[in-house]
Amino acid sequence: MKDLSKHMDSIDKILLGLCLAVGVILRCYNPYGIPFINDELSALNRIDVGSFSELINNAVWNDTHPAFTHVLMYLWTGIFGTSELAVKLPFMLMGIASIYLVFKITQEWFSTNAGLYATALYSTLQFGVMYVPIARPYSSGLFLLLWMVWAWTALLFSEKESTRKYWISFVLAGALCLYNHYFTAISAVLVGLSGFMFVSKQQLKSYLLAGLAIGILFIPHLRITYHHIFEVGGVAWYGKPTWQFPEEHFLWIFHNSRVVILAISLAIIAAGSHSMEMFVKRRNKLRLAAFGWFVIPLVFGVWYSIEKSPILRTSHLVFSYPFMLMFFGSFVADKWNKWWKSLVISTLLVIITWSLIYERWHFKTVYNYAYKEFVTTCQDFLSSHERDEVTIVFGETPAFTQRYMDLLEADFEYWKFGEQHLSPQAFKEYIKAENKPYLIFGAMPEVYQPIAIEQYPYIHKLHYGINYELLVLAKEEEATPKPFDFEVNAKTTVDFWRNDTTHLAIFPWRYHEYWIKHDSLNPNNPYYEMPVGEEWGPTLEQDASEWIRGVNRIIDIAIDIKGEYPSGKLVFVISKDEKDLFWQAAEVSSFEPKANEWTRVYYSIRIAHVIRELEELEGAKIKTFFWNEQKNTIRLDNFVMQSRPGNPILYGDLRKINP
Repeated sequence: MKDLSKHMDSIDKILLGLCLAVGVILRCYNPYGIPFINDELSALNRIDVGSFSELINNAVWNDTHPAFTHVLMYLWTGIFGTSELAVKLPFMLMGIASIYLVFKITQEWFSTNAGLYATALYSTLQFGVMYVPIARPYSSGLFLLLWMVWAWTALLFSEKESTRKYWISFVLAGALCLYNHYFTAISAVLVGLSGFMFVSKQQLKSYLLAGLAIGILFIPHLRITYHHIFEVGGVAWYGKPTWQFPEEHFLWIFHNSRVVILAISLAIIAAGSHSMEMFVKRRNKLRLAAFGWFVIPLVFGVWYSIEKSPILRTSHLVFSYPFMLMFFGSFVADKWNKWWKSLVISTLLVIITWSLIYERWHFKTVYNYAYKEFVTTCQDFLSSHERDEVTIVFGETPAFTQRYMDLLEADFEYWKFGEQHLSPQAFKEYIKAENKPYLIFGAMPEVYQPIAIEQYPYIHKLHYGINYELLVLAKEEEATPKPFDFEVNAKTTVDFWRNDTTHLAIFPWRYHEYWIKHDSLNPNNPYYEMPVGEEWGPTLEQDASEWIRGVNRIIDIAIDIKGEYPSGKLVFVISKDEKDLFWQAAEVSSFEPKANEWTRVYYSIRIAHVIRELEELEGAKIKTFFWNEQKNTIRLDNFVMQSRPGNPILYGDLRKINP
C-alpha cells in the first residue's frame, strides 16, 4: 500500500478490462435510443432561461437540489444542444469513469483481487448501471464523490512527496460534492470526518485547512441551501418510507434474486482467506469506514423522512452504494489462483448480467418511457391513417410532451389531459361525441381504461413502460386488431335477471331478492331497488386469492345507478383479521348523474398501489358493495367486478418485476 500504482499481472489487467467493457456496454448500449425521463425533461425546462442569473434565481432557487447539475446542463446544452445523446453524454462519461475509480480505490485500500471483485459487482448490478445515462445529479455525484475519495486515499496512504494535485483534487471534488446533491454532501462530510481516523500529526493542519477551503468554496450557495432545507423542507410527493425500507433496498440492490445473492456469496467464499493479514488494524478501520459510508446515509434518510419530512428516494443512495461493494471486497483474499480467479470473476459478470437483462428487464425499462413512446406511436399510426380517424388523449405533462414533439418534428393535436383534466364521465362523453374509429390514450388513471374499452373493444397496439400504459384501440374488428383480452382470472356480474348471477356459486353476491323490480316500460330488464332508509346495497365478499394472482393486477368495478336524487359510493375494501388494510370508494356524484337517468359508475384499483408483495394478502379478503349513504331510493343494475393483468414493468425500475 505504498503507492496508488499497484503491480498487476496480465490476467488481472484482462479481468479489469473485461469488467470495464461489460460495464460500458450495459451503461451505454444504443446511446441514441435512451429516452428522457420526467426528471430530465423537467430539468431541461428549468434551464431554458435567458441568463445565468435567471437560472440561479429561478431554476435553482425553486428546486430542491443544489446548483451543480443545473449549471452543468445549462452550459453544456448551450454548446452541444438538447438531443438525447448530447444531454446525457457527460453523465455517461462520468459513469464510465466511476467504474475505474471503484477499482482503484478498492485496490489501494485492500488488494487488486478485492478491486476486481467490487468492480465486477459495480459493473453489472442495476443500481450502478441504471442511473448513469440519466442527466441528473446521480452519475455526476457518484463520480465527484469517488474522485474525492481517490484523492483522500492518496493523501492519507500514499508516501509520494508531491501531493499538491491530491490536495487540489480533494478540495475541488469535496466542494463540488456539496454543490451536486445534498446526499452527496452527506457522504462528502462522512469522508472528511473519517479522515481523522487515519491522518498523521504532520498532515493534520493541512487536512483541517483543506476542510476549511471546501467550506469556503460553498459559501456562495449557503443562502440557497438554507432556503431548500429550512424553508422548503422535504418534498411531499416523495412519500414517507417505512422502517422496512433498508431491507427492501438491500434486496433491490441485488435484484431481489436468490441467484445473484447466492453467486455473490459463493464468490466471497471461493476467494476468502483465513490469513490474519486481512484483519490488520488499518484494514479494519477502512472496512468500518466503507460500511459506515453506506449505512449512515441510508439510516439518516429513512429516519429523517419518517420523523421530520420526506427527503429520501432510492436514487439518493446511489452515491454511498459502491462502498458496500468495497466492504464486501475487503474479505477477498490477497492471494488467489489466477485461473480460479478468472473463473469466479467471469461467472459473476455472466450471472449478474443475465439477471439484469432477464430478471430485471433492464433494457425494457431504461429504454421505455412515456413521452417518446407516445409521440412515435402517434406518428407511426398517423403515417397510415387519417388524422380525423383517431381521438388522441394523453395524460402526461404537456410541456414535456412538446419537447419530444419538437425533437421528432411531430405536429399532431391531442387532448392534453395533464393540462385540461377530464372527469371519468366527461372522458366517456368526449370519446362518444368524437365517435372516431380509433382511440389512442395513455398515462391516465386506471379507471379510464375500462371506460375506453367499453367504447373501443379491439386492440390495435398496446405499450407497457415505466410509469405509463399506452393503448391504441379500435371500434371495429379488423384483420390486425383483436378483441381486448383482459385475461380475466376472476369475473362476476349480477344483473338481477331472474336472480341470475354469473358464477353465482363461485362468487356469491348478497342482496335482498324481494327488492328486484321490473320496469313496466321494459319488463325484460329487471333492476334492484333500494327503498328509502336502506343503506347497504348488494355485496360481494371473497378470499383475495380468488381475485388477485399478482401485484400488477387491476380490479375493475362498475355499476349502473338511477334515482331522483342519485348519490352514494361504490366501495372496495381489502381486509385481514377483521381489520381494513385498504378502503376506497368512487363517489356517484363524480360521474355527474342526472335525475331519473341511468348512469354507470366505475372504480378501478391497481393492486401495486396497495401492496408490494403478494404474501401481504395471505389470508385477506376483498369486498365490494354499494353504500347508499344518503339512504335515498336508488335503483341499481349490472354490478360487475373483474380482475385483469396490469403493466408488469410499471414500477419495474425500482420494484421486483412480477410478469
